[in-house]
Amino acid sequence: MSLWGKRELPKEAQCRKDMTFGQRVADFWFYHKWHTLFVLFCVAAVAVCVTQCAQNEAADITVGLYLNETVTADRTDLLRESVKSYCKDHNEDGKTVADIYDFSYGKSDLYSANAESMRSKLMAELSGGTTVLYITDATRAKELREQGILKEDAVAQGTAFVLDPKSELALQWEAARLGQDDEIIIFLRETDGFTIEKNKKFPLSLQAAKQVFAQLKALNETPAEA
Repeated sequence: MSLWGKRELPKEAQCRKDMTFGQRVADFWFYHKWHTLFVLFCVAAVAVCVTQCAQNEAADITVGLYLNETVTADRTDLLRESVKSYCKDHNEDGKTVADIYDFSYGKSDLYSANAESMRSKLMAELSGGTTVLYITDATRAKELREQGILKEDAVAQGTAFVLDPKSELALQWEAARLGQDDEIIIFLRETDGFTIEKNKKFPLSLQAAKQVFAQLKALNETPAEA
């Protein structure tokens, strides 16, 4: 290229200039396929995170489910509707929303990638989430006690109770098939000394959890009608 002359296009650029639109798209895909896929993946991941955050903000209460078995979606749906029926509109957005965070996995999944994924999600929620009310069984309760999430004397302190199979609550949860192989424990997690107290949503979450817990506990103390 001369100092005053027009800039000459490189041969590759000149070839692209002569391409049709379809050829240009094919050429771009050939050279930038993996970059494009990576960008699309990042956009999708951000969209999912934004959607989940929006849903979490709308929930008046979230309940953690940690059982020694795989729980199907229809069972969590039943629990969600049950919890929702006892919850108030704590965030005052004109609707009552409950959500179930299922961290359960079966005995056969103990050393699988799925189990590791569920444990990681549970630890993330226990560390940085605002879920205070949990449903677990005797097997998983041992793990939670070791981590300081569930107090040894929680039942005596009134922050936990064991599901009575002859109670009104057990009758209402019968379709969810809880407690068939192990006793079910409903509890308010320990929060003292944990970062959950620093979360700005914690006071509202604690209020909702205590309110629903009290109602569930009352139902558990009510004998089921024959």
